[in-house]
Amino acid sequence: GADDFLTKPVDDIALITRVKNLARLKMLNDEMLMRASTSRQMGLGDSAALQKALNARAGRILLVDDHPRSATRLVEALSKTNDTFVERDPQAALIKLAEHNFDLLLVSLILQNADGLRLCSQVRSLDRTRHLPIIILVEPGDEARLLRGLDMGVNDYLMRPIDRHEMLARIKTQIKRKRFTDYLRNRLEESVELAITDPLTGLHNRRYMETHLRTLVDDSIRSGRPLSILVADIDHFKNVND
Repeated sequence: GADDFLTKPVDDIALITRVKNLARLKMLNDEMLMRASTSRQMGLGDSAALQKALNARAGRILLVDDHPRSATRLVEALSKTNDTFVERDPQAALIKLAEHNFDLLLVSLILQNADGLRLCSQVRSLDRTRHLPIIILVEPGDEARLLRGLDMGVNDYLMRPIDRHEMLARIKTQIKRKRFTDYLRNRLEESVELAITDPLTGLHNRRYMETHLRTLVDDSIRSGRPLSILVADIDHFKNVND
């Protein structure tokens, strides 16, 4: 039942990175379970969405590596539990990330004609991929680039030669964290929508009207412009429902 592991002798960067990832994962897990419990108490339980987030189903992984043998070995290890796609060109990978949904991005830092860290920076700058987990593959002795990657928002790293069990443990943590984050973000958007929208008509409700009207009145007072209000009582939905 252990969530992760470290191989001795323990590297300080590895220790801090793993602990930080697990701490964030636990915070997301606690928040998700608390919201689910509250929803059930209010009779708004969404067990299907919660179960979908908790299930450890196969993830979609994009691997960016232009070394054929290295990429083949990684795909063989990953394909048993995940759907893995390989892209040699970083710019083509960026387009693929923008057009398709992935749970994780694996980037090699020893690309022959490109900079892997530049790709990570571009991924973090796009709205669609800003929260996508990124794991970089680092060569021994390349701590400077590793630290740069962690500073720009890379979630985790793997040191070559890559241990299969270590890689699967890191990937499992990051995919689980992404699904928890997606679940919470979707629930938050639904809560905001329900707060201002009538579920029957799809129109804005009284709460939205009062807030919006207050803003209009305040703006009218500040600017001195007149404000006209038309209130209509429409009882058409009663006839429709009957």
